[in-house]
Amino acid sequence: MTTAHEDHDTTGSAQAADSDEGMVVFWHLRTPDTDAARAFYCELFGWQFHEINHLTFAVLNRGRMIGCMVADKDRSEAPGSVLYVQVADLPGALKRATALGAAVATEPMNVQGTQAFADLRDPTGTVFGLWTENWQG
Repeated sequence: MTTAHEDHDTTGSAQAADSDEGMVVFWHLRTPDTDAARAFYCELFGWQFHEINHLTFAVLNRGRMIGCMVADKDRSEAPGSVLYVQVADLPGALKRATALGAAVATEPMNVQGTQAFADLRDPTGTVFGLWTENWQG
């Protein structure tokens, strides 16, 4: 699949130091406010967005399509599906996310060995997760 140029400027966003930083396999996120959600994820992970139509945006990480964001203003369920995004520094990513308006839904939890995750709500109320292979907590 060929992707178009990004529609959202990533100037000033955090650049990934780890090659897996910010990567997810694919997700489909429904949100009541695509503008706020795009601004948040762009600043947090450096993701870009390509408008497919006025309600749907392709989500791109380093030019690779990793999912879609869909405007869902009249939904009857909680926002979107949960995705887990790889981060090298879980406490640092939590700090950046909360500074950008996210709220921690589940505090960091060790899964096995050095693996851990935390769930957050972005500024639009959508739940997403952070995952690390390097938990030191």
